[in-house]
Amino acid sequence: MLLSFASFFLAPHTCPQNSNKWFDVLKNEGVEAMLSAAMRKPKEGTPAKMEEVAVSGNVDPRIIAEYAGSFAKYLWASNEDCIRTLKNMKIPVGYLFGTEDLFFDDHFDSNLFAIRNTKGARTVILGGERHLMEIDCPERVASELLDFIAESKKSY
Repeated sequence: MLLSFASFFLAPHTCPQNSNKWFDVLKNEGVEAMLSAAMRKPKEGTPAKMEEVAVSGNVDPRIIAEYAGSFAKYLWASNEDCIRTLKNMKIPVGYLFGTEDLFFDDHFDSNLFAIRNTKGARTVILGGERHLMEIDCPERVASELLDFIAESKKSY
């Protein structure tokens, strides 16, 4: 039984994309530059994230962009089904975003829609953080996750 669901860093993309800054970096400069743009401390974090990408195999940037930019279509039959799910959620959902996340900005309208329309959602927005905050501040991310889980067990 799923007691809580933590959708950290992403919300379903229910609205048209606002911009394409993050994937433009991928397209124009490559995977390493895209990952670096997603971190506050790229010098320290990029090598570790590149190792993670290498474990996944030779990841085609087009596949990354296709999946990450529209992953919701792989989970719901239609946009309406996704919206209905958010509005009728029966388990707690946690959203964790950073104010300097290019990907958050690229899907700004969808993220705000999800924050406003996910029943019972808890949203935390960390000032100065980027998309890959688990690399930059893993203790803070773990703390937010544990707080979310603890709060999700309370009945309000």
